[in-house]
Amino acid sequence: MTHHPISPKLEFSTKTVYTIIVLKNITLSAEEALLQKARAKAAAEHKSLNAVFRDWLARYAGQGNKLHSYRAMMRQIGRVKTGGPFSRDEANAR
Repeated sequence: MTHHPISPKLEFSTKTVYTIIVLKNITLSAEEALLQKARAKAAAEHKSLNAVFRDWLARYAGQGNKLHSYRAMMRQIGRVKTGGPFSRDEANAR
């Protein structure tokens, strides 16, 4: 007589979760020349002035500080010259 272990019955379910972010419109006042410079800088960064403002607002409100710090660090790291490529032995040498 052969004994077969009993397999537990596995059940899977999928739940759909929707996240809705409600954006509010606000009105700001600024000098035309300053707005033009800000729009030009945002465009050079491939961003909208709205996106730049939302990033600033999150940092100002105390949210997104970690994300901003991470992005700043990654921008700096991207400019590091290592002098490589290195062989496996060179990379692991201490």
